[in-house]
Amino acid sequence: MSRNQDDFEVTWEADDGYVGGSAPHRFDISADDIEFCGTDEELKNLFWKSIQEDFEQRVSPVCDQEEEFLEWAREVIEKRNQEEEDE
Repeated sequence: MSRNQDDFEVTWEADDGYVGGSAPHRFDISADDIEFCGTDEELKNLFWKSIQEDFEQRVSPVCDQEEEFLEWAREVIEKRNQEEEDE
């Protein structure tokens, strides 16, 4: 949906496969951003690149298993080292 002729408001959602888990995100593409686009392909590339950049700025993974992972990984490494020594 356009706000005015100088900006185009893009609304996108992250599709993570979970029903009801996404929320709409919005940002504007300025008329200045399309200045060097001469073809539909260039405009499409700008559109999707802009969405990807907005995604990378807004969405970050969150996980509290780092210590658990390190403990598991150390055990695996130690087990492999022990198996190599036993050979």
